[in-house]
Amino acid sequence: MQIPLPQVMPKFTVFRLIAGLIIKLVGLWGYYFLLIGLTVILSSRYIIKAYKNQNYETCFLIVIFMFILIGGIIALVNN
Repeated sequence: MQIPLPQVMPKFTVFRLIAGLIIKLVGLWGYYFLLIGLTVILSSRYIIKAYKNQNYETCFLIVIFMFILIGGIIALVNN
């Protein structure tokens, strides 16, 4: 007997609407490249800025945060 669990993410969100529109326009691979590319570009700017100031811990934390964002994007698209 399985216990019914509440839904974690609602069926309609603004993010899903925008994601659906972008996927219809550029396809699934375009969506991957668009979001992951934006994440890498924006994160790289801050990584370079922190590296120039010799804040290596900050660089490391930004890289970890970037990987978490990319993993979240892939998980949401595959959902």
